[in-house]
Amino acid sequence: MKNLLHLFIILTFCQLSFGQSNVYLLYNQLPLTVNPSLTGSACGPRASVYYQQLSYEFIESLNFNSKGLNFDIPIKLKNNDKIGLGYKLVQDVAGESKFTNFGNYLSVAYHKSLSKNQNKPQYLSVGMEAGISNASLDGRGFRWPSQITPGGFDPTLPGEDIDYSILYFDLNLGIAWSGHISEKIKSTAGIAINHLNTPNVSFLGASDANLAQRFVAHISLDIALNDKWSILPSAYYTSQNQQNYYICSANIGHQLNNKTNIQLGGGYAKNNQPFINANINFNRLNLGLAYGFENIAGLDKMEVVLGYAFGNYFCK
Repeated sequence: MKNLLHLFIILTFCQLSFGQSNVYLLYNQLPLTVNPSLTGSACGPRASVYYQQLSYEFIESLNFNSKGLNFDIPIKLKNNDKIGLGYKLVQDVAGESKFTNFGNYLSVAYHKSLSKNQNKPQYLSVGMEAGISNASLDGRGFRWPSQITPGGFDPTLPGEDIDYSILYFDLNLGIAWSGHISEKIKSTAGIAINHLNTPNVSFLGASDANLAQRFVAHISLDIALNDKWSILPSAYYTSQNQQNYYICSANIGHQLNNKTNIQLGGGYAKNNQPFINANINFNRLNLGLAYGFENIAGLDKMEVVLGYAFGNYFCK
């Protein structure tokens, strides 16, 4: 019964993780995980790999890790419009049952230029992301009620008839605005709907176990104080069914030289979790680090993002 209970805890935990769609403290460095309309929003091709570790103080078996890869590229069109093409790979693993979600996604976005001033561009962007995900369980070690006999546990008896691996198609949509608000202020804001097609994710073959649609809203600002210093506040909100989660953060940025920029800061996430983060950009290479202190549920977070910009051929 212990492992049966563990299974239900894991499944519940994954629902609390917003249905196969993880949330990252370093969301500003992982735009493809936030909104598909941000695909190709940079000045050139970019790639990133990332890792997140969630650790529970009270239930070690519920530890969770997430890793993935993002790549996107802008394609310049007439009138300063552009199309963004992207690819995203994700893998989340939770607990002793190895509840795993492995997905491959392709995304496309259209960025409509709203400004004739190329030094202060503004874009209205719409994007779509589609992919195939595989949700799976490692059932070794599960103890089912049918295996409990008057003489104790008998592992030779059959357990419950469940499917330990399922495939489903996933569809996400988004819209965003980005650009200069004034001479010294840039912003990006958008909304997205994940799991638009509400795919079935039941291991038991139930016809009504659909992944609920998830709403995402985000905004970030880049406020230049002078040629060297800037302030970068941002906020992220998501909701699914009766659950919601938010992150608020602010960084101080400093331009050391033409090749090096450093950002230091932190913020606050729901469930009383303050966090600190750092971001270092050096000659197209980006390193992001974040640590979320233990929250009221005994959960802490650690994240690492490594990114690379291949060029800035689109921006002047």
